[in-house]
Parts: sequence; C-alpha cells; structure tokens
Amino acid sequence: MTPPIQGHAPSMRSGPLPLSFHAAVELPVALVFLVAPFVLDFDDDTAKTLSIVVGVAVVALFATTAWRPAPLKLVPVVGHAVVDFLVGAVLIVAPFLFGFDEDSTATVFFIVMGATLVLVTAATRFDPSDPFAVGPEARSPR
Repeated sequence: MTPPIQGHAPSMRSGPLPLSFHAAVELPVALVFLVAPFVLDFDDDTAKTLSIVVGVAVVALFATTAWRPAPLKLVPVVGHAVVDFLVGAVLIVAPFLFGFDEDSTATVFFIVMGATLVLVTAATRFDPSDPFAVGPEARSPR
C-alpha cells in the first residue's frame, strides 16, 4: 500500500485497484450507459436521455483526465475521483430526483451503476505520482 503524501487524503491513495484498471473500465462503462436504454428497454424518456448523457460524459471525462490514454489531459486524477463520487451519488438518487422511479428497470440500473461507481472509485488508488498518471501534478516534486 502506498503511504499517504502529506496534505492528501489517504483514502485517495490506498485502494486495492490501480489507476490503470480504473481507466480500463471507463469506456466499457460508457458503452453500457449508451446501450442500456435500448437493450434494457427503459420505459421512461428521461431515464433514456440521462443514460445517454452519462455515457457521453464518461467518455468526455476519460478523454480529459491526466492519464496516459487521454488525448487532452486536463483533469487531475484526483479531480476525476471527485467527479466519479459525485456522479455515483447522483445516479443513485436520479430515479427519484428526475421522476422515473416507476420505471423499475431504469431505477435498478441507475442505483446499481451508481453504487458500483462509488465502490470502484473508493477502491481505486488515485495517486498522481502513479506512472500511469501524467500532467503537471504527476511531475511536481513531493
């Protein structure tokens, strides 16, 4: 386990999953969000739209995170983690917040995906000094 760096939260650096694993599952997760409304046949149009928007947002976050596969590298890896936690929480409450809780398939999908996102994010080592991370925060002296 990587020891915490002074001034940083230990929970962001101590998970069992490497940053490269988290990056590897991003695009498949985006694909799941993009196809779920059609494969699972969501009844509610809001749920369909939100799932597609989340899928596109996952691709955008992947493409702008400061890690090796991203073309833009604008978002620090720790910032990516914060976004993932927030999105996970919103996904869990989305059926009730956006009024599609009567669509049981969509409700279960959003709650399960949100909880999974929170758990995977909590289990990932978002360490900017990881060799997989790139950008100014990865190169700054510790």
